[in-house]
Order: sequence, then structure tokens, then C-alpha cells
Amino acid sequence: MSSHAQAAVSGRDAPVTTLSPLSDDDAEVLEHNFIQTVGDFLDDRDAVKEFLRDEEFDAAVAEAKTLVRESGVGHRARQEHSEWHDALVEGGHEPVAETVDASEITQPAGRPRDDRPIPYTCPELSDRHIESLSAAGYESGSDLNGCSAEQIAEETSLEVETAFEVLDACRTEYHGLPVLEDNGHPLIPDKETYREIWTRRTLSGAYDVDDVCYGAAQNEYPMCLVGFPGVGKSYLIAHICAMTNRPLLSIDMDSSLRSEDLLGFHIPKDGGQVTFKYGIFPLAFKYGLWLNINELPAADAGVWLAMHQMTERNPEIMLRSTGEKVTPHPAFRITGTRNPNTEAFAGHGQSNEASDSRWEEIWIDYLPKRDEVKLLDHMVNSADEVVSQPQLEGLVDLAERFRPGVPDPEANPDESRQAEAVFKEHIFQNRQGQHQSIPRLSTRDLAQMCFKSARPGATLQRAAKATVFHMLEPQRHNQEAALELVTDINI
Repeated sequence: MSSHAQAAVSGRDAPVTTLSPLSDDDAEVLEHNFIQTVGDFLDDRDAVKEFLRDEEFDAAVAEAKTLVRESGVGHRARQEHSEWHDALVEGGHEPVAETVDASEITQPAGRPRDDRPIPYTCPELSDRHIESLSAAGYESGSDLNGCSAEQIAEETSLEVETAFEVLDACRTEYHGLPVLEDNGHPLIPDKETYREIWTRRTLSGAYDVDDVCYGAAQNEYPMCLVGFPGVGKSYLIAHICAMTNRPLLSIDMDSSLRSEDLLGFHIPKDGGQVTFKYGIFPLAFKYGLWLNINELPAADAGVWLAMHQMTERNPEIMLRSTGEKVTPHPAFRITGTRNPNTEAFAGHGQSNEASDSRWEEIWIDYLPKRDEVKLLDHMVNSADEVVSQPQLEGLVDLAERFRPGVPDPEANPDESRQAEAVFKEHIFQNRQGQHQSIPRLSTRDLAQMCFKSARPGATLQRAAKATVFHMLEPQRHNQEAALELVTDINI
């Protein structure tokens, strides 16, 4: 295999140099004649044949077809299924479903990370990298606080990926929240899954990640993240836990849950005896988990009362069934998420003033356009390009027509008092004339449009119309107006 094929990338967008039957000289000639990718090679085979020997051409065509075929969605789905099945069989035919038993939570969160010299924490770093970090002023873990991997890579000889690994292993704080030692707790979110973050300013003027991290570090009040579906409330919590090595226990609240389900209850054992089974609340309290409660207003009145114990300034849990008093681990944090109190979410429960006063609410809005485009690109085009950059921008333009107002991405609240005032008030603007009787499009909805458009015979315009059409409710939405908004956008 020639040297230019060592870093082969599958698919139509792979460089033509990926094709191993081609010599370096042949590949250079093809590139000079605008045959840049494997897709170009297959599309212009008649022209390509003039530059190659028959046997070389036939072998390159066969490999190009294989590369394209192996980048298809069917191939990836088959490969993923096969790998999953092989791992299942090798593991001894374990059942598909995994049961998480709260009583098996017996490992506490890690202790706060000590500030150590970077060479001590990352002994695998080369002397050149250590010298480069030191020259840029990075000698101990605390020197990295507040930095990004991109910033460190720009100031040193480290690649971005290496810089992230150093950050992850050494920094002692993340946006003001202490980083814990990674003790391998099974409930710490996966860093690769939650590594990326897209931020926006909250109504206080701070960025959302700073608002939540500093609030968690101060630990004066539990926080409730409020925002429309799909804006990234739960993702933000998981990201912070992943970056600070905090075990996260996330539950979805519903009206069928009772306080005893969450505090604990007695269960019978063999011989007629009974034993107390601790619920999620005291276990999270005891072992220092970050407890996140989604759909907080849906909680039953008894659950709200149980949470009152956990949200006092000096919290504790009293288990009446056993007479135990449980005090919190220092790492314990509790957050909630909910949708706005609008007509669209009228079926959800409502908390009362006594409960609301215990929570600090943080409004999580839609991302500014430039950042939402980046997020969509990450969600949709991480493997292969499904939708182009201009099309992603068009989709966000479309979404903004279906929303009650988003911040002007060019209006930085720090630039002027007027810009700050506009930013803080944008969600309260009355735009009923434009937005009544149409559904709201989230980033998740836009991603669904993209994936739908990649299917044979589909287009992005039609996929957008189909998604909007399926969201329409005849009693509440104006079908004609909603579909017309899609038609007007050039995607």
C-alpha cells in the first residue's frame, strides 16, 4: 500500500490519494486535472481512464466502489449491529436490558483534585511538551483553570487533543467549580459524549456554563434550568459533570412517583423478615451524586415535600420509616429542568410558591445563530457531510421564524447598555402576531430534518415541510401559515 493511503478515509469525500492502486505520480496527475476525491474518480471514469493503465484503472475502480459502499448508512448499521451482537455473545448472552438498582450505589464521589505540577500528573508528556507548557506559564494544574484546549495548543507545541488530555488530567477547577478526582465511578458521564459545549448568555449577563458552575460551587440554592425542549438543558448538566468527574443520577419526574419511591421503602425477605430499601434521594445525598430531576413541575405534592428537606440551607433527610437522619456528602448537588409555563405545556404539573422559592431559576435560551449552526454541524455532519453549511444556516433562519424571539447574535451584552437591555428583554417581547398558532422548532427538530433529507429521493425542503407538518395540531396550529414559512426559506 502506498504511503499516501496510510490515513485512508472511507466515502465519496475521501481524497483520491486514498486509492492504493494509484501511484503517487498518477494521483498527482489526477489532482492536477481536478479529480480530487473518490467521488470525482467514480463520476469521471471515462476521463480518468485516459491517464491509467487498464489493470490499474480496474483495481482503482473496484476499491473506490468498496470505499463508497462501506461509507453508506446500511453498512454502518450492519457493522454496529454485528459488533454489538459479537460483544453480547462473548459476554455470555447477558440480557439486552440493563437494570440499574439504586441499592447498588455504594461508591462515593471523588475528593477534590489537588493542585500538582503538570509533569507529576502527566508523566507520559515528552520533555519538549513540558518545556513548551512551562514557557507559556503552565506549570501546575491550577495554571490551566479557565483555559481551553485550543488556547493551550495555540500557545504551546501541543496538539489540541493532547492539550485536552492535559486539561482533563490536571486542572483543579472548571468555570469555578472544583474538579474531583476521577475515581472511576460508573455514573460519571462519558467525556467523549459530552465533551463539546455551546454556550449562550443568560438573563443575568453571564454565560450559562458559568451561571451553573458558579451556582453549584456556591451551593446556596438548587438550580432549575428553564427553557423550551431541545435547547440543551440536560446536556449542559451532563457536560459539567463529565468535565468535573461528578457522578450524575438523572431521573424523569412524573405524577405516578410517590415520596416512598424516592426516599425508600420496606421490602419482604425470606423468613418473613423485612428490610429497608433506600431510594434515590438518600443514596444521592449520602454518596455525593449530582441529582438532576427532569420535568420538575410534574412532581407529586408528596415528592415536593420530600425535596423540601433536601433544599434547605442546612439540608438533611429524615427517613420516618427507619428514624434515620441522612446528612449530605459535600459533593451532593441537586438541579432540575422544566419547560416554560406556556399553553403548549399546560398538561404538566405546577409547583407552588413555597417550592419555587427554594430554587434558583436560570433561563436557557436558544443558541445564537452562529453557534446553533456549529452545533447542528456537529450533530449531523460528524461522520459524513449530510447537509452543507449554507443549508444549515438556512435551517436556523427557518427555526427563528418559528420561535418567540432569540438574541441578536451580533448584539454582545457587553458592548452597550442598549444591547444589554435588548438582550435581557427579548424573551418577553410580545410577538403574538407573528408566532401564534404555529409550532416551535428546536435544534433537535432541525437535526431530524437533516437526517430525513439524506434518504433516497428526499430533499431538505421537503424534509423540513414533513417535519413541520407532523408537528401541527389542528386545534392549535395554523397549518397553512406554518408550511408557508418553510416554502419561503431557500434551503
